[in-house]
Amino acid sequence: MEITHLEIRAALHGAAFPATGDDLASVARVNQAEPEIVELLERLGSDDEFGTIEEVLDELNLDHTALENTTELRVALGMEHTGSIPTV
Repeated sequence: MEITHLEIRAALHGAAFPATGDDLASVARVNQAEPEIVELLERLGSDDEFGTIEEVLDELNLDHTALENTTELRVALGMEHTGSIPTV
């Protein structure tokens, strides 16, 4: 299974930073992430702290520099996409 940055972002939705790999694995479990994602985050361990999700993605060697489809991210994070622009 190839894990993408979108899956990691979804698994870490709501994570508080800075956080260790153990902290992030716990968040992923709460978010009911796939076991492979939890295991990957557990391997980051408890020695290093990550200040942002981008630092986590860099450590995992996952490309996150370009997001071609924001709808894909919204769906991955469980946000509804209605296709309309919200008004205030």
